[in-house]
Amino acid sequence: MALVLVVLLVVLISFIWDLGPVAYGAYALLGLVLLSRFLARVWLEQLQCHRKLSAQQVEVGQVVQVQVELTHRGKWPVVWLLLEDLLPAEALRPPVSLQVEGRRLRLLTLWNAKQVRWQYEIRPLRRGYYQIGPLLAESGDLFGFYRSTAALDRPQGLVVLPKVVPLESYQITTRRPVGTVVLAHRIYEDPSRVEGVRPYVPGDPQRRIHWRATARTGQLQSKLYEPSVVAGAVLVLDFHQQSFDPQHEPVRSDLACTAAASLAHALFHMNQQVGLVTNGRDALERIRWEQTLRREKKAQFDTLQEARDRLSMAPQSPRLRPVVVPPASGGQNFRQILETLGRLEFGHALSLDQLLLQARAHLRRDAAVVLILTQLDQPQLLALSFLRSQGYTVTVVLNLWDPMEFATWAARLAPWASQVLHLQDEASVRTICQRTLAPGTAGSVRT
Repeated sequence: MALVLVVLLVVLISFIWDLGPVAYGAYALLGLVLLSRFLARVWLEQLQCHRKLSAQQVEVGQVVQVQVELTHRGKWPVVWLLLEDLLPAEALRPPVSLQVEGRRLRLLTLWNAKQVRWQYEIRPLRRGYYQIGPLLAESGDLFGFYRSTAALDRPQGLVVLPKVVPLESYQITTRRPVGTVVLAHRIYEDPSRVEGVRPYVPGDPQRRIHWRATARTGQLQSKLYEPSVVAGAVLVLDFHQQSFDPQHEPVRSDLACTAAASLAHALFHMNQQVGLVTNGRDALERIRWEQTLRREKKAQFDTLQEARDRLSMAPQSPRLRPVVVPPASGGQNFRQILETLGRLEFGHALSLDQLLLQARAHLRRDAAVVLILTQLDQPQLLALSFLRSQGYTVTVVLNLWDPMEFATWAARLAPWASQVLHLQDEASVRTICQRTLAPGTAGSVRT
């Protein structure tokens, strides 16, 4: 546009001073500029793109093949064409989240070619939601007067699921005294599970007496029951940005998601109810290209950088409500929890105490409330005391590396939590639910 204004100014001056050759030159330059602008747009309108991902949900380390096919449907040859398949810039910077092998940038000249195909590979190194595409095309005239940029297709999403570590055992207590999962050192007993007999003690109810053993021994014998509970749980994951030290990221946040996914996996295989409540944000809510790209139309931009800025995902989400997967059993519910954890990003609005107040309707008293925390402060301790006073059985998983720091917080949590478990690293996830109940204590602490 600036060049057109300059040419028009030259034409006006040539008329005022009667400079005929200068006016003819200005006319020729103006025609060349307009022709360049027309050709740059026409060249891009002749192009169509199709992208295919080998998978849209993968695990960490699994290779995804991206195949891109560019079709030239017009009669006008394209002198030069710069192509870039857009990937999240933050995922390519250290610490690298996406490892790319192959070429996703190409410089082409299309004369008689009708189709051009190429592929590259993506290896995700951590969980998350990543936008693949759109394919950005930049073209222009040979003289550099004008350039045009367009998005040739719609982007696709790649969900990288968190790691799932099989647990050696699941020993998290709830308040319900009858169920299907055997636990050691539990104060409740399941009358449907008889594990032996013992001598009668005055005060034992009559239904506890084992009459066959009494007839055989000649002395009153009482039944011994196996302790058990319903192994359901609601996982409460604190994913507020201020709860995580930037120096330890993304290790601690990914470890918290791995622990939540592993606990949900164990409950799924035990056919028990499991739910998820978190103050993080779903990455899908940051998608904004749906308002930019219209169906069967290409979005036009002046520069390549403008296209990157407008078609990338928004930096933040406006969500002010917690992300909730209601408690349920079955594979579909577990898959929903896994996908939610894969897309989960830091939240900025809800603190842990606000989260517990808003999500109280999704907490169940017959299932354990398992809080996965990375940082504790006084408002969070008050929130835990409130849960305890409302009759919830609370288990706290502390996502800390230092054993001394864990021991300090575990002592402060003892009045409010029935169990305090130490999530130190990925290796500790396998044995995190093995616990030892100290005699005479109300809860348990495991490191």
